[in-house]
Amino acid sequence: MNIKVSPLIAGYGVIAGAFDYDQDTDNESVTIPPGPTKKEKVALYDDPKLYFENPVCNKLDDPEKPLSFQCKWCSSICRGHGTSTGNLKSHRDGYTQKGKSDKGCVNRDKAILAGAKLPPYVAETRAASTSSPNPVPQYTMEFNNR
Repeated sequence: MNIKVSPLIAGYGVIAGAFDYDQDTDNESVTIPPGPTKKEKVALYDDPKLYFENPVCNKLDDPEKPLSFQCKWCSSICRGHGTSTGNLKSHRDGYTQKGKSDKGCVNRDKAILAGAKLPPYVAETRAASTSSPNPVPQYTMEFNNR
């Protein structure tokens, strides 16, 4: 019995010997400089815990690991996390979720005047990213269910 195999399947679409992998760039290679590391980015701004008072115990907290932080600037209490400072950053810089404040703490300006090094809040970041005009118009259709 003779089985015919397509040349594309047999050779996986690659012609043997057709490519020269020894490329000579004559020392004209473009070198891409490395971007800033996470430590360098973190060093630009203050630690989020500096924006808050020392943690205190809530009724539900383990006395060994208090997780409730009171803001130094607006006296609201934020619930922390054992391994992350995400909730504290969200209070300080604003929330990225729709329907929540993207401006951050109400007294954030007072903290900056007092010398705190804070990143731009979420609303500023969004405004900067959408300030460039989009060359492609966004078309939307209204759905009418009648």
